[in-house]
Amino acid sequence: MQSLFYVLDSLGIGAMPDAEAFGDVGVDTFGHIADTVKAMETPNLKKLGMLNLHPTKDMLLAAFGAAIKDVFFVVSVKQKREFCWRFSTFSSTLEEKGEMLLERPVFSFFSKLIMPLFYDKKFLRGRWFEESSLGWTWCWRNLWMQKVKGINRDIPFPVSFRNEVSSAENLIFDPDDMNDFNAFGCYFQNFAAKIVIGKGSYIAPNVGLVTANHVLTDLEQHQPGKDIVLGKNCWIGMNSTVLPGVVLGDHTVVGAGSVVTKSFPEGWQVIAGNPAKVIHKLEKPTENENQNTAYPHHGKPENASGRELPRRRPRKAPKISHRRNSKVRENMKGSKTLYVSDLDGTLLRRDQTVSPFTAETINTLTARGMLFSYATARSLVTAKTVTKGLNTHFPLIIYNGAFVRDNVTEEILLANYFDASVYTVLDELFKANIYPIVYANVDGREHFSFIYEKCTPGLKDFADTRVNDPRTREVYTTEELTRGDLFYITCIGDPQKLAPFYEKYRETYHVVYSKDIYSGEQWLEIMPKTASKANAVRELKEKLKCEKLVVFGDGKNDLDMFHAADEAYAVQNADKELKAAATAVIGGNNEDGVAKWLLEHAIF
Repeated sequence: MQSLFYVLDSLGIGAMPDAEAFGDVGVDTFGHIADTVKAMETPNLKKLGMLNLHPTKDMLLAAFGAAIKDVFFVVSVKQKREFCWRFSTFSSTLEEKGEMLLERPVFSFFSKLIMPLFYDKKFLRGRWFEESSLGWTWCWRNLWMQKVKGINRDIPFPVSFRNEVSSAENLIFDPDDMNDFNAFGCYFQNFAAKIVIGKGSYIAPNVGLVTANHVLTDLEQHQPGKDIVLGKNCWIGMNSTVLPGVVLGDHTVVGAGSVVTKSFPEGWQVIAGNPAKVIHKLEKPTENENQNTAYPHHGKPENASGRELPRRRPRKAPKISHRRNSKVRENMKGSKTLYVSDLDGTLLRRDQTVSPFTAETINTLTARGMLFSYATARSLVTAKTVTKGLNTHFPLIIYNGAFVRDNVTEEILLANYFDASVYTVLDELFKANIYPIVYANVDGREHFSFIYEKCTPGLKDFADTRVNDPRTREVYTTEELTRGDLFYITCIGDPQKLAPFYEKYRETYHVVYSKDIYSGEQWLEIMPKTASKANAVRELKEKLKCEKLVVFGDGKNDLDMFHAADEAYAVQNADKELKAAATAVIGGNNEDGVAKWLLEHAIF
């Protein structure tokens, strides 16, 4: 409380003659300050661009309302009631006075000064705060119910008390879409999974986004949560419900009163009904008609009075030194671009984790519309483990391209299996006393099988670190080892024993022969010829209807993906051969190289 008075005093607003009495602050003190300001000359206001503006008593009460908790500790019950009445009166009449206040810079000035004490500053930006004062109006309107009464108290941005948000951590959105939380009757149930709202999307009143249903046989329990993802410029009509695991593509319109039970990732369509079905396809606008894709209903930005505001200059990206100018493609502005990164050695740090900076950067950019995925030799299980905190809602490339799986529903979108010739390869490995880990779908479930007693130390270490993995399947005979639909073979051991098999099968299968970046052990991985990161990224690019593909990598198993891309960037710690094939070399994996590049260059 005292610090707020000091701030005003430093601006020349009042002499504060009773500062010594701050230990017993009451309503009369507010009145004194208001009266002092009303009688004040305007030179200090001139400096602030507030000529002829006279702060009212109500406005000052609202400004000092940020210290409401301090007030409650030092004033009498009678004074509390009077203060609360005055503050409530201000909040309830704020909307009526809105048009007048929005014309006054003093309102935004005081709001910018006070509101970061209650809300996270990163949310107090964007079009509702910078191009309009309506965002500050929402802050004041919701402050009493949200931060004092405790409705949505833990949410770090202004939310109407008539809405409910379960978890701020599991909610991904752009601050430009703050209006979605200031309608009424909406239920964002995301305690069990994430809700991602694409930029420019509108959520009408009384909409429910539900990430976890109750267990039907025990209503006290909830089923495991599944993420809900809304693309850019979606419109969810009034009284609609979106159920767990639903993914809606860009420009999907949900008719009022609908129940969306499954995904519609294609976008550009109207769905309606219970359950929702496609009832109309939308025609995509031409490039000239689609200049403002994030907010198509807006032309030039205006403030609340209708006056046109100047547009900001786009931030210029720093130059990057290109080693092979012949591979630098034209920067296709406005094109739909897919960004795909390798994990180990590229996106992950040396400790096999995603840094907080990388996670926050990619989460923010994807929430704003960037299309991002990763391609890895890992399985979906281990990939999700090491990328915890990273919100990737697009299909993922796993097992070096053998599979493409939906990250939300875990549906297999692309699969490559061995034909019968693989049994000859396995027989030759057995004869050489090499007993690999074999990946297969056995009885409809994904497993990796191994004969533990015959494993090399490297394979045993691999198996030991995955004891709790549901895919683990220890067997005792070669017949059991080779059972099911096989799609991946991993050998770890002596390079002299493994190298001949690499040379023999490199033309017949997709074979990766490399040293593990963590243990330094020699790996030999054999996949079907059609299984590759290159084929997988092409498939994903086509599925998402992208015109451009940009990739990031560090190892030789990324080479084919580099050749398939429009632009390819090797991290500083990458293999020399990969650097030679790259468009450019960027920062290393331990320096957030990929995230920093995306922050400066990503187009979406």
